[in-house]
Amino acid sequence: DCHSWVHSDDKLLRRVLQNLLLNAVRYTPGGRILLGCRRRPGAVDIQIWDTGVGIPDDQIEHIFKEFHRIKHRNTDGTLDSKGLGLGLAIAQRISQLLQHPLSVHSRVGKGTVFSIRVPTTQVTQTAQANQSSPAPPKLSGLTVFCVDNEPMILSGVESLLNQWQCISTSASSLKSALEKANTLPRSPDALLVDYQLDDETGFDVIDALDECWEDVVPAILMTADHAEAVKLKARERGYYFLQKPITPEGLQAALSSVLTDQQ
Repeated sequence: DCHSWVHSDDKLLRRVLQNLLLNAVRYTPGGRILLGCRRRPGAVDIQIWDTGVGIPDDQIEHIFKEFHRIKHRNTDGTLDSKGLGLGLAIAQRISQLLQHPLSVHSRVGKGTVFSIRVPTTQVTQTAQANQSSPAPPKLSGLTVFCVDNEPMILSGVESLLNQWQCISTSASSLKSALEKANTLPRSPDALLVDYQLDDETGFDVIDALDECWEDVVPAILMTADHAEAVKLKARERGYYFLQKPITPEGLQAALSSVLTDQQ
């Protein structure tokens, strides 16, 4: 029996659990799936157990990569390979954004358990948690233009900005970014742009948005790419750099740096 209040973003946490459940259904063709929770000191582990095919030890570290394929043998001995798509990759990124550790344990032929650890809170604090948390004084009222092609990541960033009482505008592509930029009454205080978009790079988006305003808007480039060439190009252009997966502290520090350098 586990009755607890947790402190999290309800929409993002739901998306993580949905993705984990869909993955369990996909790899449990005729077994059982259990959604439950276990109390931990100051937290709750929300767990999804399945009696599916399991994941080989040598593939565990790769399952959160986009479109990774898990290979396993069917009951007739034939080799099967199923792609994971983006579900687990997105679940991991959201859990990192929320700072909820996500773990997995599996045995081939026995099944898998995914567990996400969520901090608990007192009922009396829950009502307060529904209100925007105080923002650092210099971030309150900051206007931030965000561009990322992953809707749930974009939603997570917006949630953080709203908690800090920032004013955010978001877009998922260069086209939608330009459309929204033309509706703004003035240039934003900062651009927060993902490097890896569908049909263009973050550099392309920043270049195009720079043409929309007379003022030069400070840009923060986010990327999961660890290539030094990307970091070097960002620095050469005078952009701030934020390595994914981003954390609330990292994003807050980057935005604070933008404002400090402008003063």
